[in-house]
Amino acid sequence: MKQEIGERERSGLEGLRERIARYRQSRHPRAHLPARLWAEAAGWAKKLGPYGASRALGVSYESLRRKTPGKQASGGFVEFSGAQLLETTVGGVVELSDAAGVRLTIKLGGAVALDVAAVVAAFRGARR
Repeated sequence: MKQEIGERERSGLEGLRERIARYRQSRHPRAHLPARLWAEAAGWAKKLGPYGASRALGVSYESLRRKTPGKQASGGFVEFSGAQLLETTVGGVVELSDAAGVRLTIKLGGAVALDVAAVVAAFRGARR
């Protein structure tokens, strides 16, 4: 995501850094930056990445990362209980859960033909 910027863009970046510095000098040291400054900083984070933009602008990396819209991390957690691992079933079990806590459990028999990928896609599509 890191991108080189031209001289014109560099002056825009430096201008934003100066506006942030002026705002901080005129306010209490712990005062929050206004949304318009965060929005501009988030635009730079899209071009330079959150780390590069935070360094160039003198703002907190974590704060800028949270303020930058983008893909949210999808759930990557898979849970297996010991009982499920020790069950002696012929088929398998597919259990899905989304961020809202909605769950779908599919217990497959030994000779069942099921397009699991299509079921997963339908579940994910219905949850959006």
